[in-house]
Amino acid sequence: MKKFPKILAVMLCAAVLVGCLAACSSGEPASQPQQSSSNSQDSQSQSQQQSSETTGPELPDEIYIAWSGPLTGNQAQYGETQKRAITLVTDKVNAEGGINGTAKIVVDYYDDKNTNTEALSCANKIVDADKYAACLGPYSTGCAMVMIPVLVKAEMPFFITTASHPDLTRQSDFVFRGITTQEQNQGYYSDFIYNTLGADKVALFYANIDTGVEGAELFTEQYEKLGGEIVYHETYVSGSTTDFTPMLSAIKESGAKCIDHWGSYNEMALILQQKAALDMDDIYVVGQSACAKQELIDIAGEAAEGFMVLSNFATDLDYAPMQEYKKEYEEAFGVALDNHACTTYDCINIVIDAISAVGTDGQDIVDWVKAQPSFDGVCGEFTFNEYGDPDKPNIPLICKDGQFVIHESYQQ
Repeated sequence: MKKFPKILAVMLCAAVLVGCLAACSSGEPASQPQQSSSNSQDSQSQSQQQSSETTGPELPDEIYIAWSGPLTGNQAQYGETQKRAITLVTDKVNAEGGINGTAKIVVDYYDDKNTNTEALSCANKIVDADKYAACLGPYSTGCAMVMIPVLVKAEMPFFITTASHPDLTRQSDFVFRGITTQEQNQGYYSDFIYNTLGADKVALFYANIDTGVEGAELFTEQYEKLGGEIVYHETYVSGSTTDFTPMLSAIKESGAKCIDHWGSYNEMALILQQKAALDMDDIYVVGQSACAKQELIDIAGEAAEGFMVLSNFATDLDYAPMQEYKKEYEEAFGVALDNHACTTYDCINIVIDAISAVGTDGQDIVDWVKAQPSFDGVCGEFTFNEYGDPDKPNIPLICKDGQFVIHESYQQ
């Protein structure tokens, strides 16, 4: 009689266990005994805790990032440069298993043709897709300006790679920038031209685009405060003007000691060629950082000698990360590294680091970026100010012997 309760208890437990196994197996025979519910939950909790400690936040198998910029049109070369930089980084991360070793990165590229209409269309498509953790790009201020309201409304972090208008990042905490603003840049330009080059008379000569107009206004304000004089001021239609001789002839007669030009590198190359033919060697030429491309030298040839720009990046900087990136980039694509490839490189790395730390939620990414004391950029550490603009230096570069090198005035 004493044994019956024990036998009955065993039978009842066995029946319950068989029922549980049948329910869990969905009709398929179980190959191994299942853990009890409490033990299974404890084990799962412990496994999740260990996974969180070793791989960061829970991430999907694929993480989508959007980029928008010119892949066709007269500024397509800048879009291709940015695309190459992103590809180099993401391919390397994916080859190592993805973000945190598990989540592969998929980047979708949207062609805005460097027009505001197309940029707005791209922004709407990116938001409507409802799958992107962040967006990078574009090339120009106008395109960035129309994209911001759409992306911000969707709470999508937007990392502007090259557009430099000061107002862009002031619109939302969700907007960051990879390069210094026009306001910051023109302070450097005016000081470099007036104090370093000793040019107290300048000819302003620029494409009638957002970058040129805004840059000219800011430069004039800051240059005249130093005591400089603008002796010539002229614009041209970007993409259609090829004969700059009349304007250069007027500059030659103006008494200008320096030409400050804002426009694309191919236009700058033509200007340098035509300037050389007019015997204007005694007049300095300084251009925007986007002109620091090997393609300009290839077009202008010897006429590029002595041409100067100010840039957040210098490929001959004595800094190991820069030299490593330069080697990887140029070996991968067979083209010279330039500032667009550098600023894009910094932006995509920040996005990946943020996702690795906090996941794909837009607000979490923004909060993480704002909480970081500094970032390891390709040219050194930098921080973001209250608006999301970086504190990167402006390094003067000069074309010597067919390549851009750091100007002798810069102290590394």
